[in-house]
Amino acid sequence: MPLVSRRASGASFGCVLAALLILVPRAAEGQTTAGQSQPGRWTLEVYGGGASPSISTSGTPLTTFPVGQDFTTDAGRPSRLQASWFFGDGAKMLNDALTEFAQIRGTAFTHIVPLDQAVTTSGLTRSSGAVFGARLGRSVSRRLAVEIGVERSQTPLGFTQGFGDALERSRESFEAAFGDLLDSAPVNGVDVSATLKTSEAGGSETRVTAGLTFTLVRSGKVSAYAMAGGGLAMTGGDGPEASLVGSYAFRYFGSIPMSERDRVVIEVDQPSSVAMGVVGGGITYDVTPTTGVRLDVRLSFSANDASLVLRGSPDITSQPIEDVLSSITTPGLQFSTRSGTPSSLGAEPVTLTTFAGSGRNRHVSFTIGLFKRF
Repeated sequence: MPLVSRRASGASFGCVLAALLILVPRAAEGQTTAGQSQPGRWTLEVYGGGASPSISTSGTPLTTFPVGQDFTTDAGRPSRLQASWFFGDGAKMLNDALTEFAQIRGTAFTHIVPLDQAVTTSGLTRSSGAVFGARLGRSVSRRLAVEIGVERSQTPLGFTQGFGDALERSRESFEAAFGDLLDSAPVNGVDVSATLKTSEAGGSETRVTAGLTFTLVRSGKVSAYAMAGGGLAMTGGDGPEASLVGSYAFRYFGSIPMSERDRVVIEVDQPSSVAMGVVGGGITYDVTPTTGVRLDVRLSFSANDASLVLRGSPDITSQPIEDVLSSITTPGLQFSTRSGTPSSLGAEPVTLTTFAGSGRNRHVSFTIGLFKRF
């Protein structure tokens, strides 16, 4: 999400707080003057604290990656068009060819580590962070009150350490596998590289709630209460993103340049807002008849609708001299700059939802606030 959108989100949050802190008390004052409500039935609180969220790891993984379209190489060997060597059928075909190369040459060839296992799990975590907001309540009876609130929690969504480690292993294996492969080919000027970049995660949630609070016990200036309700959690900022880019370049027979790039992007697809339920409780201490302090703990739960989306997009650099390099393995690997003759890394870009989240996410907050009755 662009920076301007985050500022707009923050501005909207500020407007809601301003309404609670300024407009609502004035409206309540007008109601008291008109005799429509009794003094002291309204409560306005401003609070801050910390939040500890957890994300469900349940979900539905992609069970079968698509198989590339068949074609025959210039060497007469069967091959398949692939959108990437990093996952699915592309990784399998490359490793099968490397296994045969190892048998032919009698030496070990490094295999690529596919992303398949990593991207078919949740791979997400949400960090703990600060929370602040405001609540407005109105007494319905001696023990029961209605409450609305709005808060902002700084709890970044990101990839787990294990997920990041899996991507790094795949990156390293790309360099090693193509280094071994091209060292065995009639080429020189070999340049193999792979990079991994992970973006900053979306850092905030705006949470709007409404519910009922019930006073369980009151002793002097201290009261204990329970609450239950629901609301809406709105995500601010972009979700995390990881990109793997592998490339190799070489000169066939020392004079014919060839260059290909393999790019994979892993994104998080999540709704901008999700319904949630809230339960909690706490204690209040009256400093004066109209002001006090509140300690509060709340648990909210919502559906986990976040999915991992994988995009593979190959790129073959055109060259002034056209030629083809084909392996003698089965399956065959083909590198081509000749018009009308495909490279094995020559499929159309592909987009796959590799994991669809399910289950319940949880969000626990601990806050301390100052309130005023009017």
